[in-house]
Formats: sequence, structure tokens, C-alpha cells
Amino acid sequence: MEKLIKQQPDRYRLAFRNFPLGRWPWSFPEARAAEAAAKQGKFWEMHDIMFAHQADVESPTFSLNSILAWAKSIGLNIEKFKHDIDTEEIRDRVTHDHDIGWTNNINLTPSFFIVPSDPKGKIMMVIGDVDAKVVLSNPNDPFWRGETISLTQQEKANTPENTPPGAMQNK
Repeated sequence: MEKLIKQQPDRYRLAFRNFPLGRWPWSFPEARAAEAAAKQGKFWEMHDIMFAHQADVESPTFSLNSILAWAKSIGLNIEKFKHDIDTEEIRDRVTHDHDIGWTNNINLTPSFFIVPSDPKGKIMMVIGDVDAKVVLSNPNDPFWRGETISLTQQEKANTPENTPPGAMQNK
């Protein structure tokens, strides 16, 4: 995605929305951490450090202290970060993003929506990073003709039984 956006900045933009998957116990706290970092202008730095350390998150010794260490390593004001990560504003934003994803049948991350600049154009969706790499690297991929693509990766769906309580609140 970064390569595509850098090559054609006038044609493509990236808008990020949180969609923490319920099967990962730290997904909601990490989404809140990224949003708290955004309040200090460092969303992408926090996003990147979390993705670089995904294996750490699966460790039984992982804790909020790990997230705080990452926040410190990217130069965040830790007191402000600790306050912001638990505010209603941040919680509501993450829940709202998640609920919009749920409404749009997202069940795997990452998911990408390609929105054409022509208002009459068809919005297309690519699910999973493997499919995204295949589609974005091949201008002749059937996707660009509006054809459906199949998933190359399988992951447990983000179903109600795999979603933490409160993540599906109605607004």
C-alpha cells in the first residue's frame, strides 16, 4: 500500500479504521493505544511498532507495561498517553470503527476498500494482506475489472462469540 500511495499520491490515499478482532485479547487495548498516540501526532509510529512486535503480544508475559514501553520508545508523553488510552473518547472511537467494520461484513484484517475517484465507480474490497499484495502488484488482476476475488488466507471469522463484550454497542 505504501509503495502504491508513494507512486501515485494524487490517485490513492490511505484512511485507517480500527477493527480489533475479538479473538485476540490485546486487540482492543492496542487499538486504543494507537488512537491515544494519535492525540500526540504519532499514530503511525505506534501502529508500526505494534505490528513489528506482534509475536510479543502473544507471549503470556505481555502486559500494558509493554505497550507503555513502546509509547515511551517513540517519544510519547507517557502521563498523557496513560490518561488518553482510557478516555471515553478513545474507547468510543475504537468501538465505532469496529461497529462500522462489522456492519460492512469485515471479518479479516487487513481489509482494504478501493474507492474510485469517479462517484459512479464501483467500490471494491480486498481482504487479507496476501490478496492485497497480489492485487496491488498486478494491474491485470481480475479485481481491477470488478471481478470477485477469493480469499487466499483463512482466519476465524469475527463473529459475535469471538467479540469482547461492549465492542458491538449501538450508538
